[in-house]
Amino acid sequence: MIVALSYVIAIILTIALAILLYPISAFFWVLGLLGRISDKLFVFTNRAIKSLWKDIRNDNQNTVNQWVCSCGATNSGEFCSKCGKTNTVTEALEVSEDAE
Repeated sequence: MIVALSYVIAIILTIALAILLYPISAFFWVLGLLGRISDKLFVFTNRAIKSLWKDIRNDNQNTVNQWVCSCGATNSGEFCSKCGKTNTVTEALEVSEDAE
């Protein structure tokens, strides 16, 4: 009789603990899952921002000041590569190297 009663008490305690602790553990499991998702979102956002700024820096580095000589040649130095005249144009044209 005592053994049967101890089994009943053990079953009741197990059910009570399960009812009490499973929702708490599920809550912390969901928080952990949200934490992992937010970590992945942070990494993705950080990579996207770094990529954006890298592209902006590359665009700025690829832009050179060019000018058009009276002979029609487009140049980036002080002298015309076609006729040898000096740069008399006061405004420099901004032309990307990709457009050439």
